[in-house]
Amino acid sequence: MELEVAPQPSTSSGITVEPNTTQGNQKEPPAIVTPAHHRVHFLYNASVGVSMQGNLPNDGFAKLSRKYSKLLRGVLNVERPKIAHEISRTFCKRCREVLTAKIPKVECRMIQKKVLQRKCLTCGNKKNFQITPNYISKKQQIANKS
Repeated sequence: MELEVAPQPSTSSGITVEPNTTQGNQKEPPAIVTPAHHRVHFLYNASVGVSMQGNLPNDGFAKLSRKYSKLLRGVLNVERPKIAHEISRTFCKRCREVLTAKIPKVECRMIQKKVLQRKCLTCGNKKNFQITPNYISKKQQIANKS
């Protein structure tokens, strides 16, 4: 009698997990991909995919996309998984609209010499970003040292 072993879920499904870092030379073990990461990744892909199908700013696809992003925000609030900034920055924080779609839903402009402002065209929410010309992220600094 042979027992069949169920295949283990793969952690290399394109989910980006930010590594745990602490101050000083101490290093924590690498971040663990949990089922919450898989759920967030699925809801993100579903939200962006549905939003890409819409042709009008407030059609059924946009409403369904906002529903998925609301579920995604709920998972993030309950489970607290660490996700990449690229995922969190593609949603409006007020109306949960996907800002990356065929229809222009965001307006970007320079309000000062080194300040970029992103405005959601659905709800009018504004977010300012500082622009520093010689900025190098921690991840790039570590990669340059290696």
